[in-house]
Amino acid sequence: MAAISQARLVYRFGGGLSEGYSLGGTTKMAEVLGGKGKSLQEYAHQGLNVPPGFTITTDVGSYWLKQGQVPAELAADVSFGMTHIEGITQRNFGSVENPLLVSVRSGGRVSMPGMMDTVLNLGLTEETVEGLATMFKNRPFAFDSYRRFVESFGKVVLEIDGKLFRGQLDLVKADEGIRIHPDTDGKLPAEAIESQLLPAFFELVTSQGHQFPVTPQQQLDQAIEAVFRSWMSEKAITYRALRPEIKDDWGTAVNVQAMVYGNLPNSGTGVMMTRNDTTGANRPVISFREGGQGEEVVSGSHSTVYLPQFRKKMPSAAAEVVRVGKEQEIRGKNMQDMEFTVEGGRVWWLQMRDGKRTARAAVKIAVDMVKDGLITKEEAVQRITPEQILQLLAARVDPDAEVEIIGKAAASSLGAVCGQLVFNSKDSIALAAKGGKPILTRVETSTDDYPGMAPASGILTQEGSEGCHAAIVCKSEGKVGLFSINGTVDEANEQVILDDGTILKKGDWVTLDANNKVLIKGEAPLVPPKGLTPSARTLLSWADKFARLKVRTNADTPEQMEYARKLGAKGVGLKRIEHWIQEDAELRQLFKEYILLKTPQAKARRLLTIRRKLKKNIKDELRIMKGKPVVIRLLDPPIHEFLPRPEALYEQLLSGRRTRRDLLDRVKKFSEGNPMLGHRGVRLGITNPELTRMQAGAIYEAAAELIKEENIRVMPEIMIPVVSLKSEIEDQQPLIEEEYRKVLDQFGLTPRRLKGIVGTMIELPAAALAADQLAEVARFFSFGTNDLTQTTFGFSRDDVAKLLALYREKGLIDRDPFETLMPEVERLMEIAIELGRGVNPDLEIGICGEHGRDPASIRIAHRIGLDYVSPSREGVAVARLVAGQAALEDM
Repeated sequence: MAAISQARLVYRFGGGLSEGYSLGGTTKMAEVLGGKGKSLQEYAHQGLNVPPGFTITTDVGSYWLKQGQVPAELAADVSFGMTHIEGITQRNFGSVENPLLVSVRSGGRVSMPGMMDTVLNLGLTEETVEGLATMFKNRPFAFDSYRRFVESFGKVVLEIDGKLFRGQLDLVKADEGIRIHPDTDGKLPAEAIESQLLPAFFELVTSQGHQFPVTPQQQLDQAIEAVFRSWMSEKAITYRALRPEIKDDWGTAVNVQAMVYGNLPNSGTGVMMTRNDTTGANRPVISFREGGQGEEVVSGSHSTVYLPQFRKKMPSAAAEVVRVGKEQEIRGKNMQDMEFTVEGGRVWWLQMRDGKRTARAAVKIAVDMVKDGLITKEEAVQRITPEQILQLLAARVDPDAEVEIIGKAAASSLGAVCGQLVFNSKDSIALAAKGGKPILTRVETSTDDYPGMAPASGILTQEGSEGCHAAIVCKSEGKVGLFSINGTVDEANEQVILDDGTILKKGDWVTLDANNKVLIKGEAPLVPPKGLTPSARTLLSWADKFARLKVRTNADTPEQMEYARKLGAKGVGLKRIEHWIQEDAELRQLFKEYILLKTPQAKARRLLTIRRKLKKNIKDELRIMKGKPVVIRLLDPPIHEFLPRPEALYEQLLSGRRTRRDLLDRVKKFSEGNPMLGHRGVRLGITNPELTRMQAGAIYEAAAELIKEENIRVMPEIMIPVVSLKSEIEDQQPLIEEEYRKVLDQFGLTPRRLKGIVGTMIELPAAALAADQLAEVARFFSFGTNDLTQTTFGFSRDDVAKLLALYREKGLIDRDPFETLMPEVERLMEIAIELGRGVNPDLEIGICGEHGRDPASIRIAHRIGLDYVSPSREGVAVARLVAGQAALEDM
């Protein structure tokens, strides 16, 4: 067996030791010891109460991934670590008289809450359980710990279905007349555990083909390997797949610690968020379970109390928890998620990490910490992710809608979503793959459910609290969740039975309204949020001050422009005239008639009507964006998109329905074999100059009327699409210029008050390579990166999805090129920028493709020197944030 390269495999902590500090800093500690190991070293270094223990390094975890076993030399180091724990606790591992029990926990470099495994109370056997009972003079406690250990070891190490253990536990409870609920687990008499439950557990283990280890050392060796193995569990793999920053080859560390017991009298276990992880309010949120152990709180399977009740039960412990939490928050300059156990009134600290939180909380906490002097504005901007900004703009149920509320929840995340009930991960994955919206419905979620939670639109649980597993997943991943619903989830029969008798079955549509903690029957109408929170507006204003890159928006209606303006758009980078036509039935008919009519007089009448309507539309939009540039693209799509399909007309003829044969013949004349590379964009204006005149006249008249009649400063800019030749622009510019001059004369305006700015889209490789020539006649460039990607690679964005999936699977391509700019497209853009600004150093250049909302592409835009990006809707807020971050990264 190959030896491991890392000389040291174990780092001890507790009892005055914090050996991790020899690694040279907290970043290195996290890499070698994992996040949990790092926090335990920090606790010990500060002199806080930490159960003594040791961490097996992530290097051993990586070794296990490659070799499928731990290195032979680890055994001696583990023995060395166990001796350290024994010396501090004055207990002995495997002793019958004075037994030492330990916990075995995972600890990745980056927090992966609940994705890997934990074993508690390890070291109990038929002999040592008697010693534990004698040592604490508490036989019920000792056997309660033993049944916990056997169940935990069976599930985690032996990989036996936990429901089988739960079934045996419920049978014994029923025999003893104890209510069947997780909260009553600790009420079983020691005699019942010893004589009935443990024999049933061991028989179950045997029936599943396993042999339960009889010595504590065997238990420890197997548990350590099981925790290393849990790095490759399905739930952990799924979690990492959604977070590519966590590398598969890292592996996990393993932490072995002396047990402290929350299931003793005057004891308990809890989790504290040092600030509210839902709202961001500067108040600690504590979930505490008296008489419990850690997994019961984290899973949400058992009832907990919050800080006010904790203070009443254990005032001294509660005060210490709150005090230490605030100290750690100040020290870490971030909200902390801290796990603790109270044993006999004494607080022991088990873990600390930066707390997961909702997007709303994340932004508020970042802004508040700047005000509190804990972090700088630069740090606050860099701390927020684009995904969190998007989550802020979550949907809500239309307050004016009539809805049928059928259930209420005790806890929730934020937002609202409609979906169909499913009761297991398999169905959640299958429904999501079909484009459906699964609502994963469980009694409670565990980390094993994560593969089904990841694709789910929402989570609904019978049990749970604000700090349960499902709540943490929903808050950190922007999912909508309702927890502790007033009813029973019957997973076996795939139904929910609410307290009023209402029964919901698999496939039923419901709406989760997490904002109001209610369950609604059917699909309720949802509306977008009013806008950014005050904290988000503050944070994005800081990002704007750091950013060099400006942010405009792609918008085609007054409503879209109003929304984008509220999100902070500094103008419109793309308004598409064809969208305005296609979305209005009357206009579609008018334009179709213009195309198909034969006489110039009839065509001119249709165009005049269209021009009047277009002027009104543009006037409304320029009014909303007053004082900001609005780039209006002339008609881009091929003619056939405005006409009936020839196939449909032909079918009508064959069926005898009334259709003119000459109409079919006329439509067929406009058919093209490859219309996306055919008669579109500037080519429409060249073959139909009256179209260019109509559009330019409507744009300039709308602007002139606003200037003269309403004294509004407006900044329309006309963009000519699908250009590849300088001569194409030269053909169109006189037509546009003529309309511009007519409007100036008609309204008595000067070019200073109404500028006639004309630019072009760069969406063909030929245009990028001829950018120096185009810059001689165009005042601005705007990269149409969707079409530029299509024409660079010969991919059709409408048809290539399956092929791209195969390419990514085979490793031929590392991204979706229509989401994130490819290096080849980036290079064409760099060539165009260099050529264009070589002719006109002040040439304004931006992106108007949807790449403008992709964080990686925004960073590329910043790096290559663009002036702005122009995404749609919520992408505006994302782009503002990333533009600021990109500038800060340069600093």
